[in-house]
Amino acid sequence: VFLSISLAVGACVLLYVTGKVNMHVLDNILFGSILTVNNTDINVLAIICALCVAICLPMFNKILLASFNPSLAHVRGINVKLVDYMFILIITVITVAALKIVGAVLVEALFIIPAAAARNISKSMRGFFFYSMFFATLSCLLGVIIPMQYEIPVPSGGAIIIVAAVFFALTSLLRATLPAFREAAV
Repeated sequence: VFLSISLAVGACVLLYVTGKVNMHVLDNILFGSILTVNNTDINVLAIICALCVAICLPMFNKILLASFNPSLAHVRGINVKLVDYMFILIITVITVAALKIVGAVLVEALFIIPAAAARNISKSMRGFFFYSMFFATLSCLLGVIIPMQYEIPVPSGGAIIIVAAVFFALTSLLRATLPAFREAAV
């Protein structure tokens, strides 16, 4: 988690200190840039998001059972290999779709930090799953909107991960201070 946060802060500071113009293509690839995203990309991301939700919601219990107890899933008639391959395909598609906005260096942080924040407050795997999606989605939205609104010249990837890190810090604080959340952590 802290490696991802450090990379996000470093990306923002590096590009802020070096100047507001002449962002290189390499910087866009490594740290992401909302400026390179066009309407087609947004439509593709929306379709990918809708497909992922449409696949994961009805199959949540099968994915969960196949992940934690493949033998029992097989006995119950679940094609474990198909579920595993489908889940890997979903993760791969999401990773590739996120590269343009978040960047190659920080895309792993978009998977790890929202999940870590969700773990702090979740009392079940279902809650963990949905809180993870909630924190990741909100991090992306706020990480893009806040720098644009306040004209802060930072890469979108770094801003998204910093927002996710704030959620992680807040949920860690909640877990440490409120008794109801101390028992969380699936």
